[in-house]
Amino acid sequence: MTKKTEKNQKFQIQFDFDYKGNKGKEVNPESNTQPEMTLTVRQLLVNHTRGIDSKTQVKTPLYFDMEIPTINDITDVTEYRQALQERLEATEKFIKEERAQIAEEKAKEEELQKTLENGPTKQNTEHKEPQSSK
Repeated sequence: MTKKTEKNQKFQIQFDFDYKGNKGKEVNPESNTQPEMTLTVRQLLVNHTRGIDSKTQVKTPLYFDMEIPTINDITDVTEYRQALQERLEATEKFIKEERAQIAEEKAKEEELQKTLENGPTKQNTEHKEPQSSK
């Protein structure tokens, strides 16, 4: 039997003996917390019951404009899909009407701008007979 040296022995282990470590990251010593602003749970509850603001921002929840349906079976899904499709078509129709109205107003505005830039035309320069006052 021969002696086995450590180099010849190959065992699988979970640790790496050659690992030198990781420096990590430097922590900024400046703190964002303000001194003397801590409150206990008891103080928070007392302030809440007395109506004292705790200077915390409470976000208001957003609710849908429409009722969220309760779906019991597959027929409810098809009915809900049809209702959504009708609302989608009505919305698209409304958008098309709005765009047409905006385009019409823009065309009128451009026409007015052109008449102002070109100066008076024949129709505008025709003299009307002065109205005689009686």
